[in-house]
Amino acid sequence: MIFDSSKRVSINIGIGASSIGVPLAGGTTAFHINRSVISCRIFSAREVLFESTAILSPYSTPFEYVNEAGLEYGLEKHWSHRFYGIVSVGAAYVEGIKRGKYQYTEKAFFGDIRHYEQQFFSTAGVLLESKIVLSLGKYIGLCLNGLANLNSYKSYFGFTSGITFNLFYL
Repeated sequence: MIFDSSKRVSINIGIGASSIGVPLAGGTTAFHINRSVISCRIFSAREVLFESTAILSPYSTPFEYVNEAGLEYGLEKHWSHRFYGIVSVGAAYVEGIKRGKYQYTEKAFFGDIRHYEQQFFSTAGVLLESKIVLSLGKYIGLCLNGLANLNSYKSYFGFTSGITFNLFYL
């Protein structure tokens, strides 16, 4: 039985950083048919405790985050047997928390804590993603993703690196 490499399912898992903060984590499950790619994408971006490198810097609450789940359609381009890229666009359901109006400042040991309103949101978003994959073998590879989520409440962009697993089907 010979496997057709143009028909496969790939699972991509990655972590990285986003314009909201660190970590940005998530993954995609993609169905590859010739050069077309249909994928399901789940990502979560969160803000970290200290926004700057100084330990004594002030920080703000609530910590912002965005969760997304969406579908994408993309095209795959092979440069060599082991090196290829994918560019995708799609739609997603997006939910999260963002900061609202300033409320008060609290004194703390490491500096002032600025408190803001906590605003929950859920909306639809437009997904953009570009991925470069280096295959290490038939079933595994390393990938680098650039991604963005454009929505009316809390748009963001980010980069992840991770692992891709390939499963072939007839």
